[in-house]
Amino acid sequence: MAYLYILKSDKGSYYIGSTGDLKARLVKHMDGGVKSTRALRPLTLVYQETFVDRGVAQKKEYEIKRWKNASRIKQFIASSVKS
Repeated sequence: MAYLYILKSDKGSYYIGSTGDLKARLVKHMDGGVKSTRALRPLTLVYQETFVDRGVAQKKEYEIKRWKNASRIKQFIASSVKS
């Protein structure tokens, strides 16, 4: 089992990641244990998706990261919530 997740900072920036243990990874983000999100805290989990294996989750992660556009990520999250 693997997870794709999106975190949002209070400043409006997004962080996209994937992991095999979502709960442990979120704790690490929230405690400042992830260098790339340390300065973005506090963070809120705004999206998560479960995948059968890590490779598929990573593929989706890289797809979203290539967008490099906060408004497109915001639309993706909004459309996923409605589905």
